[in-house]
Amino acid sequence: MWDAPKHVKSVITSRIGGSSSAPFNGLNLGTHVGDDPQTVHQNRALITALLPTQPVWLNQVHGTTIWTKNVSIPSLQADGAITADRNDVLCILSADCLPILFTDQAGDIIAACHAGWRGLVRGVIDQTLQEMINLKKPDDPFIYLSQLMAYIGPGIGPEFFEVGPEVRQAFLNCSADPQIAACFRATGIQDKYLANLFALTRINLQSLGLHQIYCADHCTYSDSTHLYSYRRSKITGRFGSFIYLE
Repeated sequence: MWDAPKHVKSVITSRIGGSSSAPFNGLNLGTHVGDDPQTVHQNRALITALLPTQPVWLNQVHGTTIWTKNVSIPSLQADGAITADRNDVLCILSADCLPILFTDQAGDIIAACHAGWRGLVRGVIDQTLQEMINLKKPDDPFIYLSQLMAYIGPGIGPEFFEVGPEVRQAFLNCSADPQIAACFRATGIQDKYLANLFALTRINLQSLGLHQIYCADHCTYSDSTHLYSYRRSKITGRFGSFIYLE
């Protein structure tokens, strides 16, 4: 999956298994999507049994708040998490947005964030990396960033992520990088564009100094057998991307 230190463990679930019935068929881990709460609890218990401890289940809101152990966040409303504690399992739930996992060269710190287009524009990656710097307190933050690793998990592919001109403009407004415009391909229909969320995320990471970027390039929309996709199904479940220190 990626070349992280051996004691940094990561797991990405699929929709295979679990107890949820249609339209959430399988291993839905999202409590906010309309699935039966008891069924979701059973699904989460199946995953937790394979992990060293109960995951930090965030309530994601497409924002930039990052969970850390020393900060109290109401209702765990956050779109990222960071830890250096071996007792923490971090988790991102998604169904088109990109789950991104991080670690540093020594595997001392791990992080995860939820990056849809709103999160990217608002700076969720930037904030996640800033929290890693705050925790690590490196002598040179720029060198530290250059040594980080990132893994971009499954998300909606560039052939299916149709957006309006306001989304394209939002990205152009927050970066002068000429590569941004190339991430949007006009469909020729009502000012619509096909956006490459994977490429936009990679550009964001590179602009912050990261070089070790690994990517699943796995499209949620086109893989209905294994993955949930909100764009494809609207009412659907969520799969999980987990990272922890062993």
